[in-house]
Amino acid sequence: MEKQSNNNHEVLIARVLEESIQEYRHAGTPVRVLDSYTSLTNEEKADLYDRVMLRVKGRLGKSNKYKINNKV
Repeated sequence: MEKQSNNNHEVLIARVLEESIQEYRHAGTPVRVLDSYTSLTNEEKADLYDRVMLRVKGRLGKSNKYKINNKV
């Protein structure tokens, strides 16, 4: 059962990543999509935000609202 849960979570993360990339291309930020997934932790959202920036821009963003220490 735990393996099933882990697989579901991995699928969720992949889906959120793709939705966030599309949102970034449409609105210039993935924040609205990331904020809509309340089941994700701030650490997961911070990681997803960084992954979106790397995939779209090729570098990390200047700030990441989900990180406690927001310096790059």
